[in-house]
Amino acid sequence: MADHHHHHHCSNNQQLQNLPKIIVLLPPGGFKFLESEYSHKFHFLKAWESQLSMDQFLSTRASSVQAMLSSANGPLITAQILQMLPSLRVIVTTSAGLDHVDLLECRRRGIAVANAGNVFSEDVADMAVGLLIDVLRKMSAADRYVRCGIWARNGDYHLGSKLRGKRVGIVGLGSIGLEVAKRLEAFGCSILYNSRKEKPNVSYPFYSNIHELAANSDVLVICCALNEQTHHIVNREVMLALGKEGVIVNVARGAIVDEKEMVKCLLHGEIGGAGLDVYEHEPHVPKELLTMDNVVLSPHGAVSTLGSVMALRYDKLQKLKSQLENSRIWRIVISLFVVVLILGLEIDASTVKMVDHKYAVRPIVENTLATSPTLKTVMPIDPSKKHPKMADNRESQSDSCQDLPQVLVLEPPPILQHYPNYFSNKFQLLKAWDYSLPLNQFLATQAQSVRALLSPGRYPLNQDILRLIPSLQLIVTTSAGLNHIDLPECRRRGISIANAGNVFTEDSADLGVALLIDVLRKITAADGYVRQGLWAKKGDFPLGSKLGGKRVGIVGLGNIGMEVAKRLRAFGSKILYTSRKEKPHVSYAYYSNVYDLATESDALIICCGLTDETRNIINKPVMEALGKDGVIVNIGRGGIVNEKELIECLVEGKIGGAGLDVFEKEPNVPEELLTMENVVLSPHRAVHTPESLISMCEHVARNLEAFFSNKPLISLVLDL
Repeated sequence: MADHHHHHHCSNNQQLQNLPKIIVLLPPGGFKFLESEYSHKFHFLKAWESQLSMDQFLSTRASSVQAMLSSANGPLITAQILQMLPSLRVIVTTSAGLDHVDLLECRRRGIAVANAGNVFSEDVADMAVGLLIDVLRKMSAADRYVRCGIWARNGDYHLGSKLRGKRVGIVGLGSIGLEVAKRLEAFGCSILYNSRKEKPNVSYPFYSNIHELAANSDVLVICCALNEQTHHIVNREVMLALGKEGVIVNVARGAIVDEKEMVKCLLHGEIGGAGLDVYEHEPHVPKELLTMDNVVLSPHGAVSTLGSVMALRYDKLQKLKSQLENSRIWRIVISLFVVVLILGLEIDASTVKMVDHKYAVRPIVENTLATSPTLKTVMPIDPSKKHPKMADNRESQSDSCQDLPQVLVLEPPPILQHYPNYFSNKFQLLKAWDYSLPLNQFLATQAQSVRALLSPGRYPLNQDILRLIPSLQLIVTTSAGLNHIDLPECRRRGISIANAGNVFTEDSADLGVALLIDVLRKITAADGYVRQGLWAKKGDFPLGSKLGGKRVGIVGLGNIGMEVAKRLRAFGSKILYTSRKEKPHVSYAYYSNVYDLATESDALIICCGLTDETRNIINKPVMEALGKDGVIVNIGRGGIVNEKELIECLVEGKIGGAGLDVFEKEPNVPEELLTMENVVLSPHRAVHTPESLISMCEHVARNLEAFFSNKPLISLVLDL
């Protein structure tokens, strides 16, 4: 028996020695899975497992090795290392960028270098857009705000900033830069760029130096390679040119940005924020960044998706094989094609070359969630507290104010919280919170002749309240939805209703898409991982999921749904939808019910209003039809999703994740959601940008002016 075991062991060793040898100095992300799947095809010489020093290992074990597998997060492939590998003929790296390889020595030696080509371009571009929206809309910071329970105590979170209209300067308009541009154009951004030379077939404005680009941009997205020319190219002068509202997004290499100067600019408010996937001394992140709420931190994970890992196709192997069949060295490359299949490499005639300056790959890191140790809070207006201008001061109001049209406000909508004086010269606002009377007495004594009411989207206007306002003819609500208003009573009374119209459409769509990217790519969870210091301690973070190719079912293809669809098409997603009725001029696949839609979808984005028909329409059967990898994004109303069943499905793994901007009993969020790493929580702020709130002020004013002038309302939704 022992002889049989010895013979079997020797046989295995002999078989291993006969396999093609590939030296690996440090394991790339996913190497354990790679080794388990492909150890029968290749003999991996793992330097990190040897007791020998690196020099001894290379000189004694690897002198005859012809192929090396490396990654951007591994050791530098220096001339000294290459000199100890005299037989080396090819280096295959799992990154697009090659700044970790001594290219001059490779060129001198005739060592071929194969990189990742364009296989990661889409994933890196997706991450860049996700980071940008996260910074502008404060998504990760808002998620921490909800998880800490501050929303329920302190009210609404800080306003974010609108994406549409932003001038985005792209540094490096290669394959990644072009993908970023394509996506951001769908959001209504203006694209500018800087590259080594102007692109002849591109219509975007070109700037020959980055300082001029920054001076004309609101955002810089770094997509170029790291080399001597680009090292610290984003310096203090560039940041100051970008300005105090400017945002830097880096998905390339950490050293392209002068990290120390960036930290100083952030601390002093000389730039507005940053979304960072890369750093100068990874996995170590400057400690100052860990406490900043205007920074989003990603652990070098822009390409860490299962989709990229499995991105290669057999036809590319065949193409390469037919072109390079007679060369022994290229047959090694062909063998390596299978090795790197799960690492996300793309090897074809255009990417196997002596020198190739492209873009950065990301190591993979393990998932957890952390909360920011310094979370800024907001103190909104509390309607329950008396306003400084109390009833006994109201007699001092000017005659001109008394002559203005009177508008009743029972609770301050966000537009009044942020812009309290906007209407002061247009209307006399009768504010219920200015009075110490109970609401029914206030309405009975002060509001009998009021004809118009301004309402936030969360204040219930039921039959009992409406009956206390006998002269009411118009309700202007700052929401698109009307579920807070007793519509039958308004219909019976002939009360007209004007809603938000399309004012918030773009911001809602932006957040809906961003929540989907965030859940799929684990941006918020990864930010917490970095802030807690776990990247340096524990290393690899789990793979995210690719957005391109996802079948996204839109529930409610109205104005918001159409804008969501337009944005997602730029990411390569397939759009399906359900609505009250099929849209005649839309090419997207239509499903008459949400169950069938879920069955055919990878993600659902809820964009419809809350009605009796849509309440709890997303229930357990629908979620189970969506499947264990499915994602639900809700930017509609909390009551559209059965929250209890959503939690059950998340806990039981029957769906993959959720991005939620709305909840059933706001601002109270179910405790179970607060600890889930596959959920992104937003405190009902899809429309909260200064730009949209100003537009809403104008929109409300126009509706009220039209009403008091006996002209048609701007956004009439009910007129009886």
